[in-house]
Amino acid sequence: MNWQGDIRWSAKVGAPVKLGAVVVPKRVTMTGVGQASHPDFRYEFEMSRDGEARCIEASVSAKPSGRGIRAADVAQIGIDQLTVVAFQAFAQDVVRETDTMMATMRTRKTHGRAEWPAKAAVSAGQGTTAHELLDVATVYAEAKKAPIRAVETKLGYQRRTAARRIADAREAGLLPAKDQPITAEVLERIEVERARLSGPKQPSQDEVRSALRARGHEV
Repeated sequence: MNWQGDIRWSAKVGAPVKLGAVVVPKRVTMTGVGQASHPDFRYEFEMSRDGEARCIEASVSAKPSGRGIRAADVAQIGIDQLTVVAFQAFAQDVVRETDTMMATMRTRKTHGRAEWPAKAAVSAGQGTTAHELLDVATVYAEAKKAPIRAVETKLGYQRRTAARRIADAREAGLLPAKDQPITAEVLERIEVERARLSGPKQPSQDEVRSALRARGHEV
């Protein structure tokens, strides 16, 4: 990567997350200040309480009088590996734990032992979310023709990824089995899931049907 500058790491203080025998910060930030005309960047990583690590911000900014952003500035950044490094760098060993307290210590051994739980956390964070499956099911069900193509174009997936997400939506019960039609019951299930994800209140059947009619469906 033909970028020159200073890289700095920082971690959010407090409320660490336990991953196996280590604890890591809830949030880690990496910033890069480019030298001379080189651009600046910022990456932010978050660890959920369920042990799912995600990159939640990735930005590259050109200086007002600097050079433009080049493909090499972003193409060679391995987000998954960088996410592992982010939490591995701040990982600490759990040396003693009770119901009321936890004692940790940062040692040279921590980095090697933290590598595997951090990698698993990144894999978990890359999993398909319920909201993503709902989007897939909605686009697929409402497509007038070529539903797989509609999922590809509207959600920005490659063909193979679109097919895999549709299969996941079928497994989750949001879509019928392959070659089965989209019925009013299928649309109703999608609306119920939408309401469930948007808040704790579950809609009545009349509310679901009203929502479907508002979207142009006959129920």
